Amino acid sequence: VYVIAGHTNSFGNGGYDGLLTKVSKKGNTVWSKAIGGSGNDLLFTVNRTSDNGFIACGQTKSYGNAAGDAWLVKTDASGNVQWSKKYGDGNVNGELAYDVTQLSDGGYAFCGVHRFAGGVAESFVLRTDNQGNVMWSKQYGINGSDDANGILEDGNFLLVTGFYQDGVSFYSGYVMKLDKSNGVIQWIKGYDAENRSTWLGKLTKTNTGYQVGSV
Repeated sequence: VYVIAGHTNSFGNGGYDGLLTKVSKKGNTVWSKAIGGSGNDLLFTVNRTSDNGFIACGQTKSYGNAAGDAWLVKTDASGNVQWSKKYGDGNVNGELAYDVTQLSDGGYAFCGVHRFAGGVAESFVLRTDNQGNVMWSKQYGINGSDDANGILEDGNFLLVTGFYQDGVSFYSGYVMKLDKSNGVIQWIKGYDAENRSTWLGKLTKTNTGYQVGSV
């Protein structure tokens, strides 16, 4: 079976709602849940949790900042919401979360964008306990606007991928290694491809390092 994250305005609570849908291997719907309030709410990523439930991340405009807050939703195995929490500082451009992972201690870490909708954006990484309460929250900027798209736990560290503004119109991808306990940068490296924009997305751990998807 598969669980898919997205959004819908065909049914739910008004505007767009986050959508979680479980389908069988043959593509038949097992269950489908619209999650959100009267504003526009989006889910971008969902992953299974250690209790066989699911953790999803995205952006909500229903429960806090009208510009949008980063959003985590924890459900049970049937898609019923166990808790839902928003994260942001109330800035006029909002935040969102693109990727989330459950950590070995049962908590979570997500990455996304701070000041998403305008101005100079920053990569955004936040760690929570197993109930979604903030343990630390940090923004990261290299040069111009920055964006964080993928996150992975590796021992005592978090690996984050994304892209940053490398000049006026081009973007370069980056991989960043953080201390899991406090978010302090251990190293950060940028990657350029033939003087064209390079965006790095999801990453996986290999026997010798990391593998990253890019566009």
